[in-house]
Amino acid sequence: MRIAHCVLILLLQYGFIGFGNCLSAQESTRTYRVIDSSVTYDKVLDLVFQQDENSRYYDFCLRFEPQNAPELQIYIKQKGPQTEVVEYISLSGNLSSKVDEIVQNVGKVDAAEIAKQIQVNKRIIKVPIDKANQWWIKLPDTMAATIRLLEQRRANEAKGKTTMILHGTRYSFSYKQGIGDLIFASVMDDAIGCPENNSETELARWMNRVRCDVEKLGSSGF
Repeated sequence: MRIAHCVLILLLQYGFIGFGNCLSAQESTRTYRVIDSSVTYDKVLDLVFQQDENSRYYDFCLRFEPQNAPELQIYIKQKGPQTEVVEYISLSGNLSSKVDEIVQNVGKVDAAEIAKQIQVNKRIIKVPIDKANQWWIKLPDTMAATIRLLEQRRANEAKGKTTMILHGTRYSFSYKQGIGDLIFASVMDDAIGCPENNSETELARWMNRVRCDVEKLGSSGF
């Protein structure tokens, strides 16, 4: 996929990743909600949004973790000339709150037990070629602009200025190339919204546009 190669080269040129390494937001370190030594909120998400045969060989994966809304995950893959989306969304409300509630009521539990109490909806959606091309053509510039902003934030932090996001959403993007090579980016930004939101990072804006497009395509019966 030509667009994917452009993103990979772009990130390598900026020195943020190597093969098999991760690009992560510089402005904040994720504080994991630790239930016990082996269970975290993220592990629960990995289980409920688990890959199956439809999503196993994806090109891109977009995860949205709002603080006050249901989490969702979108797998995007190309199948020949077509693009296919596999969308998972929590039917159990905000899972961060759900996990807290279960732990408080039950006590010591593991991620698998928590996942059994969570319902998700799954949709498979075909994406028209012109819409998919709109996504891919904007991705290299999106990643470049995001990197520049993170560098600017890092410079500001060195001067004692810190960027804080309250009541926002964590946007996680991963791109899989070949066997074992993974590019990962995660930023905290404004809450999800359609058609546009007030996110500062281009990555969050791009992911929101893709999410809104998928929502429309699913509603129209694609």
